[in-house]
Amino acid sequence: MKKLITIFIAILIAGCAMAQEYYDFSAECESGQTLYYKVTSKTEPYTVKVVPHIENANPDILYTPDHIYEFYITCSQGDLKIPSSVTYNDKTYSVTSIGLGAFKHCKELTSISIPSSVTSIGAYTFYECTGLTSVYYTGSIAQWCKIEFAEPLANPLNFAHNLYVNNSLVTDLVIPETVTEIKPYAFLGATCLVSVHIPKSVTKIGRGGFWNCSELASITVDADNPFYDSRNNCNAIIETASNRLICGRKSTIIPNSVIEIGEGAFEGSMKSITLPNSVTSIGDNAFGGCITLASVTIPNSVTSIGNCAFDGCSGLTSISIPNSVITIGDSAFYGCCSMKSVAIGNSVRRIGNWAFMSCEKLKSIILPNSLTSIGNYAFSFCISLTSVTIPNSVTSIGKGVFEECWALKSVVIPNSVTSIGNGAFEDCRGLTSIIIPNSVTSIGEEAFNGCRKLKFVTIPNSLTSIGEGAFEGCNLPQETKDKIKKIERTAIDW
Repeated sequence: MKKLITIFIAILIAGCAMAQEYYDFSAECESGQTLYYKVTSKTEPYTVKVVPHIENANPDILYTPDHIYEFYITCSQGDLKIPSSVTYNDKTYSVTSIGLGAFKHCKELTSISIPSSVTSIGAYTFYECTGLTSVYYTGSIAQWCKIEFAEPLANPLNFAHNLYVNNSLVTDLVIPETVTEIKPYAFLGATCLVSVHIPKSVTKIGRGGFWNCSELASITVDADNPFYDSRNNCNAIIETASNRLICGRKSTIIPNSVIEIGEGAFEGSMKSITLPNSVTSIGDNAFGGCITLASVTIPNSVTSIGNCAFDGCSGLTSISIPNSVITIGDSAFYGCCSMKSVAIGNSVRRIGNWAFMSCEKLKSIILPNSLTSIGNYAFSFCISLTSVTIPNSVTSIGKGVFEECWALKSVVIPNSVTSIGNGAFEDCRGLTSIIIPNSVTSIGEEAFNGCRKLKFVTIPNSLTSIGEGAFEGCNLPQETKDKIKKIERTAIDW
């Protein structure tokens, strides 16, 4: 839920910002579509940016939660060619930017031509442009590396995957010696790339510069580059000073000197991986979306597994988390739908929100005594999970932790637990009995809602608060129901 609220707020902020993007004039472009422009400089040199066509600019209608996805109505379709300049009121304006959400939801947009005059592209610009297959750029590779993409969905390659520079598909990417910086998300999603060479001139590669370039077969770095290297012909890009691997692919051999697997380093590209004993950290989304990843060996040197580190690795059947690991990040193994077994080391203190959510084949889990925090929805929708033992080190069971664990029949709650969160065991259809220890003082809303086979519950004297609908839909005896109602009334009267 926290994740959804964060996304909602981000979109709401974007929507409010888009109200300020409303156009000054429109003009038909060479490819036949009408584009909308907002003037960004009224003095020479005159400049404009492309903005979305908002048919109803009334914020009371357009930006309410009910209309949050209806920022604009008119969508460009087919092959779109953005001009490098446009004339309005006898003035020629250079098109230097594509504004926030300009082509959001344009699912029938198939290709886009971006002129070399464009230097920045705003957030959500190509959100849900799922029909895109090609991006044509009229400038050079050096110019493309300088474009400021506000975030991943600002880059059309996220959906299009194929980059054409001066009508030639880029497959073997050689960054020119004139380039010193590759901007964030520059080649994100460019599956057309089969090789990349980084020259000695590059001093900075921005976040996500080569994320999800899943077809890369060859990665090299000039031997004289002081900031990045591809040591031992490892077929990867390593940040020299930090020993952090920022980009690797199927044939990468991770050197023993690498300390960290960087954010998104292997996103969407691996079948199997063995990490050397030098690695201490697996970064956010490091192996996210690697649907063919069947096995991974995590060494005893790793202390943290980042957010979404193995998110969506649907081919992964088992994982052994060594004793060295202290934290498992949010959504770390989210959607690993083939995972049947998980061994969690005895040093793990925190399991993040949604960490094992939707691991549909996971049948049992033993949580270590070192564990102090289980994140919200950590094991929700693990529909095959039959049993779980919560250690004495845990003091609270968070929101939705075991929600929709349909097969869950047995759960042991220790005396250390003082609170059971909202929806913690909601719709655990197989749960027949539960012993709530004397340490528990509160049970959240809908905590056991929909546990239709639940016939036996021990209600301790320590319990002072029971949330609304906590046991709704349970098949409890009248005596238990009366005790629950009494606690509910006492809490309300208080």
